[in-house]
Amino acid sequence: MTAFVLRRLASVVPTLIGITLVAFLILNLLPSDPLLTWSEGASAPSAEASARLRAELRTDRGPLWRYLDWLAALVRLDLGRSIRDGRPVTSIVGEALPWSLALNLAALVAIYGLAIPFGLLGAMAPRSLYGRAAAGALLVAYALPSFAAALLLQQWLSVRLRLLPLHGV
Repeated sequence: MTAFVLRRLASVVPTLIGITLVAFLILNLLPSDPLLTWSEGASAPSAEASARLRAELRTDRGPLWRYLDWLAALVRLDLGRSIRDGRPVTSIVGEALPWSLALNLAALVAIYGLAIPFGLLGAMAPRSLYGRAAAGALLVAYALPSFAAALLLQQWLSVRLRLLPLHGV
């Protein structure tokens, strides 16, 4: 058992390196330039300003060094600065994290609060009308994409029943 746990823990490192490498490649293969994004709506920066900004963003180095810099920053939880307002991204994520966790916890309670009773009742009488209805509802729930379910819930809870606001507070 100990050997199994050690093998699984040893496989975490190459898996994380692979995930970060794929994420880095996707970000760097996008057909965009950070300079164009930062100077959006303004005139094109001068060559001197472009060189300074590339040095600041560390995009003037080779791909291997950019990946290693990016990985080191990721380990330090330095996600950079927001293009929109210049604040550290880590603080922006920190502001939204409690609300996201609360929403996920509420969804988890709702899912288990519905799934466990339906599953138990459906398992106790699998060939009954209720058992077949529970299996059919489960099939629909699995087949329905989450974005479509979200739109249907918005329509039902906000527009028809007027229980929740459709837009932010």
